[in-house]
Amino acid sequence: MAEADEQVDTSDCGDCGKARKQKRRLPEWMKNVVVDKDHTKMKRKRGGAQKGQTTLVTDLPVLKFTGNIVYCYQKDDCSFMCEDIMSNSTSGPSCVVGFDIEWPVTYTAGKEEKTAVLQLCPSHNNCYLFHLSCMSGFPGGLKKLLETESMKKVGVGIQGDVWKLLRDFDIQMKGGVDLSNLANQKTGSAEIWSLDNLCKHVLKQRLDKDPGVRKSDWRQYPLTPTQKQYAAADAYAGLLLYNKLTQTRGKGNTDTMKEAIYKRQ
Repeated sequence: MAEADEQVDTSDCGDCGKARKQKRRLPEWMKNVVVDKDHTKMKRKRGGAQKGQTTLVTDLPVLKFTGNIVYCYQKDDCSFMCEDIMSNSTSGPSCVVGFDIEWPVTYTAGKEEKTAVLQLCPSHNNCYLFHLSCMSGFPGGLKKLLETESMKKVGVGIQGDVWKLLRDFDIQMKGGVDLSNLANQKTGSAEIWSLDNLCKHVLKQRLDKDPGVRKSDWRQYPLTPTQKQYAAADAYAGLLLYNKLTQTRGKGNTDTMKEAIYKRQ
């Protein structure tokens, strides 16, 4: 949890002529702190939990997607599924999908592999994993979904994903919602959040970030069960966080909170 920034109260305080300092009050869901030894390396100071109630990261449950993971590696099947996602979303209460992408880690300066897997999670029931590196060209249905602005694609660091898809496939993704910005709007802070840290602070769950999986070769077919669960959990976390952040009312927020939607200029 980011420590509340101090604000200066310039209201009248008698003849002292001095301004009083007040600390911003955070929403209730942001007050409990999750701490471990890795948090000591963060740039911003983290606040402490209530006395005797410190929560260790290892005590938090691992966030898992327990619904149906739809694994697709055929171009035409991908387009069909994306048309189905859009059709169901436009007829439902919202047009929001959890979004993420994966690609192999390279250790050569100036070289980065293309996006290998793209994840979309529209509900608690289904999460779609599109294995792009196995497809003969970029699916037209997926391109349409990504470039439809009314379909909100929610995730952390969405701006970087927008530019990567543009470089890799000339896809101009629209409707991206950055959850880091959304969280900062709730607290008035300027924290640089990771997806895992947002999950710890907002959902009180942690993501399994096994480096052996995170740095695996996402191009290889088929994806392993561990890779599938890792990828699905990331997209699902985005959907859960969006729902939590848009439903929570913090002090100073209006009923309709302005969304942090990134639009490429």
